[in-house]
Order: sequence, then C-alpha cells, then structure tokens
Amino acid sequence: MGVLDIFKKKKVEKKEVEKKEVEKKKVEKKEDKNPVIPVEEEKKVQTKGKVILEGASSVLLINPYLSEKSTILRDKENKYIFKVNPTATKNEIKKLLENIYNVEVMKINVINTPSKIKRWRQKKSHFRRTKKMMVTIKEGQKIELGI
Repeated sequence: MGVLDIFKKKKVEKKEVEKKEVEKKKVEKKEDKNPVIPVEEEKKVQTKGKVILEGASSVLLINPYLSEKSTILRDKENKYIFKVNPTATKNEIKKLLENIYNVEVMKINVINTPSKIKRWRQKKSHFRRTKKMMVTIKEGQKIELGI
C-alpha cells in the first residue's frame, strides 16, 4: 500500500499546480481588460469632484458623429456632434473638449436615444442606448477631426 500512496500524492500535486496556473491566467485576463494609462503623458482635468485624465477621454468621448446633417451644422452654425458615453455629463464633456482641442465651448445640447427592446422567446433585452452631444463653439474656432 505504501507504493500506491506515492502515485496518489503525485496526482494531488499535479492538480494543485494546474489550479494555480488557471488562477494566474484569470488574473492576467482581468488585468488585460482594464489597460492602465500612463500618468506622465496625460493632463489632469477636474470634473465634478473627480480627476479625469485627458487620455481617458476615450471613456467619455467615443467618436465624432459624421452625417450629412452634422457636416451642414459644422459648416454653417459651428456645431459639432459627438457620440458620448451615456453616463457623461455636459460639464465633463465641456472641460475635456476645451483641454483636448483648445476651443471655447459656448453651448452643449444633449440628444439621448433610448434603448431598443428586442424580444427573443420569452426574454426582453435592451440594445443600443446612446447619447450624442451637440457642441457649439465660439465663432472663428475649429475642431480638426482629421476628415
């Protein structure tokens, strides 16, 4: 019986090593989901008691909204439309735009699009909730969108 106990111990040790490796992989995956933005390269922006880094603007500003109507507004009335995180506020967006593009924001209008309800069997789910902000900029200033 003593000889067989050796084989049991080896199996138990292998299982423990495999569990540790699986835990390490889980920790590595969690770290990959939230990349760290280096603080040295970023400017700090104060909003609503929070400090947000300029490079973290990708959290709030998703991208400029480009359509026929938005280009007409940009040319005639100096208004730019941005897709924004649904939790973003006017003040946060104003401070970020002023710091990133060096322009003076005169007015911000919010366009909330409600989520669409999709039904599959007995379940209802919500999809595509977005928020757009129409930003009016002081005359004579422009935002270079790289178009």
